[in-house]
Amino acid sequence: MKHLITRSPFLVNSFFEDFDKFFDTFFSDITRNDVIRNMEGYPVANIFTNVNGDVKFEIAITGFNENELKVLVEDGCLIVKGEKEEKKNEEDDWKIIAGKLKKSSFEKRYKLSNRLDAEKTEVDITDNGLLIIRVPAKEEVKPKQISITKFKQIKWVVSKNKIKQ
Repeated sequence: MKHLITRSPFLVNSFFEDFDKFFDTFFSDITRNDVIRNMEGYPVANIFTNVNGDVKFEIAITGFNENELKVLVEDGCLIVKGEKEEKKNEEDDWKIIAGKLKKSSFEKRYKLSNRLDAEKTEVDITDNGLLIIRVPAKEEVKPKQISITKFKQIKWVVSKNKIKQ
């Protein structure tokens, strides 16, 4: 007797369909590999979008202050740079045996969709080490509300071979 293993098509397939729809809608000019490649390495980041097509980056930049960071938009790329001078303290007895915190300079590039208005990019830094970058969608890309008017019903009156409105 054969054993049947069933799985819900809603779990895996809908995830990939939603993922494909997300990219097709907002990032039609960016490949999935571009986004996946940007998610690797330091600094780690979350990338969000909303119904208007705006994009928000939350980038973990622990150990860097606003004077050591630069955010640029160049050739369709958002570039985040952290520049830190390494300081050696001869009197310090502590040695790193395992470390993930960045103590040196870095550069991270994110390819931007041509549907985004890079000129209106806003950047904030939080007290807990997050760099928040907001890039709004261009106005022509944002959904527009279309007003709905009520259909005016016309009454027709037929009397003595005449039609009146």
